[in-house]
Amino acid sequence: MKLHRTHKWLAACVLAVSAGCALAQTYPDRPIKIIVPFAPAGNVDVMVRALAPALEADLKQPVVVENLPGASGAIGSDKVAKAKADGYTVLANSSIHVILPSVQKLAYDPMKDFVPVSQITSVPLVLNVASTLPVKNFREFQAWAKEQPGAVDYATFIGASTHLASELLGEQAGMRVNAIPYKVGTAAIVDVAAGRVPFMFEALLAGLPNIKSGKLRPLAVTGSVRSPMLPDVPTFEELGIAGMDANTWHAFWVPKGTPQPVIDRLSAAMIKAAQQPAIKERIEALGTQVIASTPAEFSQFTDKEYKRWAALIKRAGIELK
Repeated sequence: MKLHRTHKWLAACVLAVSAGCALAQTYPDRPIKIIVPFAPAGNVDVMVRALAPALEADLKQPVVVENLPGASGAIGSDKVAKAKADGYTVLANSSIHVILPSVQKLAYDPMKDFVPVSQITSVPLVLNVASTLPVKNFREFQAWAKEQPGAVDYATFIGASTHLASELLGEQAGMRVNAIPYKVGTAAIVDVAAGRVPFMFEALLAGLPNIKSGKLRPLAVTGSVRSPMLPDVPTFEELGIAGMDANTWHAFWVPKGTPQPVIDRLSAAMIKAAQQPAIKERIEALGTQVIASTPAEFSQFTDKEYKRWAALIKRAGIELK
């Protein structure tokens, strides 16, 4: 009886593998839907729409982009998690995908219900202070912050990568910091630019107009290299502040159970598209760096990101309410 069951199990495995291989040989044979769990014109949406024409040309099928915003990306992500695992429903999301499970309860598990396909971009964050603040560089800001009688306020969206970067800075630079939550990022930038809140982290492009106008003063950037858009602004690494690799990023996932050959086909098309000179130039114009990783590379990266941010969130007591 035990041997009979073993044979049945092996037969089922062979059938599953055969089905996956058959699907991969014909994939894709109909339109592919990419769900963006945010509103149109955001960074993730722009990234996807920049890639879409090249993906269509490579995969020889229409690529339909559907925006399904809400709940910090959870609504759209949940829809993809419950979709058929055949490669025809793809999630495009940001680093919030691996942060969200540590700050709120979800109807899906971002780490178990999805398979990583490719990380396309990495976006350095800029530490901006109000130009009215009596500091000209990061060292002066650090010294000023340590002299304040209480924690130094910063503007943020709770649970976002900019929020975590601010808490990480407090730990790494020995500063007491306090989050002032905002529901709209533009309102946070306005308040920092007006001097009502001392500092904030923000993706480069969002704060650039106020930096150019002189209302915001950029002091440092996350990541290992300086931004071409702010060549005079040092990285935290240059300043001797270790561990400030706190970039946000944009990537693709598919539902768990999607055949590996299908994942590999999708990833190859995405990597090829992202490396096309015209597309790469368009993406980099947003202040982002093109990564274009393989599924294996991205899987290792997401596991690392999930663990490091979960630990920080626990230490800082961060939660969405």
